[in-house]
Amino acid sequence: MKIGKLLRETRLVAGLTQTEMAAVAISESFYSKVERGVHNIDADTLVEVLKANHINPVQFFSRTLDGPMQESPHKKSILDAGFMVKKIVRSANKRDLEKLGQLKKEIDQAEEQGKPYYIWISYVLELMTTWITHSTDDISGNCQIFCVNRSFS
Repeated sequence: MKIGKLLRETRLVAGLTQTEMAAVAISESFYSKVERGVHNIDADTLVEVLKANHINPVQFFSRTLDGPMQESPHKKSILDAGFMVKKIVRSANKRDLEKLGQLKKEIDQAEEQGKPYYIWISYVLELMTTWITHSTDDISGNCQIFCVNRSFS
């Protein structure tokens, strides 16, 4: 897979704009051209962009391999899980309960399609919802036990 295409996919999964993705190291215009394959980006700058956006460079580059990485065919990749957590935290920081509801639907749909996220993703979503609402009414029993044992409720 080409770096530009992978950057675009990674950015979209992370829910970032081109401006947000590029802001640390390069101009939005240059970044846009990298995504489209018009310009190349040097490795140092690419790693700087990835790290600034909390994207693990090793996981990013592993997706450039032709063959699939060894992972469970029944779960989303750890990279996808990481992006989901970032979306959850970003929405929680904005106190956006509507967006958290949309993310819950996305998590539920992945489970219905036989490729669920790791169970801790649901815990993160439920904990963030609890944090915003100051209520444990809408969270699962497992997460309530976790919250009570950790004094979060």
